[in-house]
Amino acid sequence: MRGTSNRKAKQFMSQLDLREEFERAMLRSLLVALKTRDADTYGHSKRTVNISLLLGHECGLDRTDMRSLEFGALLHDIGKIGVPDNVLRKPGKLNDLEWAMMRRHPYLGQEILRGLSFLDDARTIVAQHHEKWDGSGYPFGIRGEEIDFGARILFVADAFDAMTSDRVYRQAKSYDEAVVELDSCAGTHFDPRVVAAFHRFPRRDWERLTRGKRSIRSAELPTTPVLETISVKSSLMPTQGRSGNRETVSLSPDLIGILVSVTKIRD
Repeated sequence: MRGTSNRKAKQFMSQLDLREEFERAMLRSLLVALKTRDADTYGHSKRTVNISLLLGHECGLDRTDMRSLEFGALLHDIGKIGVPDNVLRKPGKLNDLEWAMMRRHPYLGQEILRGLSFLDDARTIVAQHHEKWDGSGYPFGIRGEEIDFGARILFVADAFDAMTSDRVYRQAKSYDEAVVELDSCAGTHFDPRVVAAFHRFPRRDWERLTRGKRSIRSAELPTTPVLETISVKSSLMPTQGRSGNRETVSLSPDLIGILVSVTKIRD
């Protein structure tokens, strides 16, 4: 009887290992696809994860919600894979028609993640991360508490990184300018609770994040399970993002020859 129990336990653990390996493989595929499509978007996503985790921790998210927030932040722009090159990489401001195409990316991201049960909560965050507190956001036009809390946190993190990053058509805003924008839009675009959480961190922490000098790791946020680092190496032709920076990517044998190195997801 005891031997039967041990066999069942081993079978159960084996199934868990297979599921975890499948989840890691899917994340590898999604992240490689994103970096291959647009290296700038990939870099923005990684910085947004750091900011989101700080805000989520300050807002009191539990371990499960922190995991969903991290995956949601990491994959929030995955839908841009479906945005045409002439729009995604346009070296200037978008016109109305192009903006309409770009604004489809939360919906496209939701569809890309459909069917991946371990990303169900992250999928909601991806779908809603451009919804605004007053209901003027997209793609659904929902408002206030109707918006997933993780998506509200991500919206602030996403906006802060976007404002403090250079674009082809404008220079990055300073920390002070970005904070003025967050404060002026609290209660209209942003959840006031999340903006208040932003202000509870010292200015120097945010400035280090925007300069790329600091990376948030799981050990610093004990409630977080997560991906620690992502490394994508390549022997392919370099790709060029909207900022003009060139970065290489590669293909492993399983994905038309893409070679990817990703750390394990820790419990």
